[in-house]
Amino acid sequence: MSRVASGAITLVDIADGGSPISAFLTNENHTFIAPLSGDVVQGERENFETDVMVFVGTTEGTYTAFSNLDATATYHNYYSIDTDNITYSPNTWEVSVNSTGKISMANSGIPSSATDKSCTVSIPIKVNDTSSTLKSITLQLTLIKSIAAANGAVIQLSPSKQFFTYDDEATLSPSGQNNIVIGVLAQGDVGTLSIEKNIDGSGWTTLANDTSANGDTADKAVISIASGSSSTVFDSGDTITISPGNFDDSNVFTVKVTGATGGIDSTSIVRVKEGAPGAASLYLTIESSDGVMFKNNTGTAKTLTCVVIDMESGTELSHSSTSGQYTVNYDWSRVDAGGSKTDVKVTSVSDRSVVSTGGVSADGDGKNTLIVDAGDISDNSSTQFSCKVTVTLNT
Repeated sequence: MSRVASGAITLVDIADGGSPISAFLTNENHTFIAPLSGDVVQGERENFETDVMVFVGTTEGTYTAFSNLDATATYHNYYSIDTDNITYSPNTWEVSVNSTGKISMANSGIPSSATDKSCTVSIPIKVNDTSSTLKSITLQLTLIKSIAAANGAVIQLSPSKQFFTYDDEATLSPSGQNNIVIGVLAQGDVGTLSIEKNIDGSGWTTLANDTSANGDTADKAVISIASGSSSTVFDSGDTITISPGNFDDSNVFTVKVTGATGGIDSTSIVRVKEGAPGAASLYLTIESSDGVMFKNNTGTAKTLTCVVIDMESGTELSHSSTSGQYTVNYDWSRVDAGGSKTDVKVTSVSDRSVVSTGGVSADGDGKNTLIVDAGDISDNSSTQFSCKVTVTLNT
């Protein structure tokens, strides 16, 4: 019998990158309404806040100050926000983090300019996942300023929750969890709304309406029309229902609503899964030899190593063709910022340097490393490298 595990790491240019821990923002996109001058009033600024949700397995993480967090048992399943290393693009915006980890806008965090309309915020998180070292993951927050007097358009998605929990056999646990209902609010001149999905970073495609009760495939969901007489008309006040069946074998299900003439918002639903007990349990992580950050397409090449631990014995597994030992097969893929998922190519069977054209597949028995150069990550962007490992006992 084969055992299978997956993990991922994100390498970025400018900002820190990821780990396989489940984490998300409760409000990952927010739009502020501003007058023609572009100066957002205090009351509108105070309408925004978001929490960080972290899961280690199915255990919800507890927030603590960054100065407190370490890798000791005292802080098992704790997490913190590295506030000193939050980055902004552009850097004219600023958020603040309170003592409970809630994120809001700083007092002067929104620029008054009518032309400074959006910002991407990279929020680095540290997590004590009960191992010997803290794990890192970076969450992305998008902030938008809509100039209301200049054909402003706002779309806001409000999910009832953002995760389903499963056991180690990928069965919903506990059973009978409620579907997730995403409310849609549209203001201003948004035009006709369209709905798209993105599953595990595979790219945006249309999310079709399933008229049955469940929406039991990844390609369809229940889109409830609360306004308008036509089933094809989607409007403010309508809802999108995501069921566990939508997940199939995916881990992240992202929904995006876009207005034809303005406005956009997206929200992600994640799978939180227990680890398998006993001999069937594998722990997989992808380690980097030199962190996860490049700057301006420069920096030392990073060797990524896929490490597989047998959780019954606590030993690291390596490939062997000997009877009684384990065959370890590595299946590498990459997702660039544009969302397209592709097989990783390397220079040759022996040279593990990643290449964008030519080369050979990085997959194979014992192929547990990649060498990533700064030029392999687009300027001011990110690439996620993931690996699916299949472990089989040789008989």
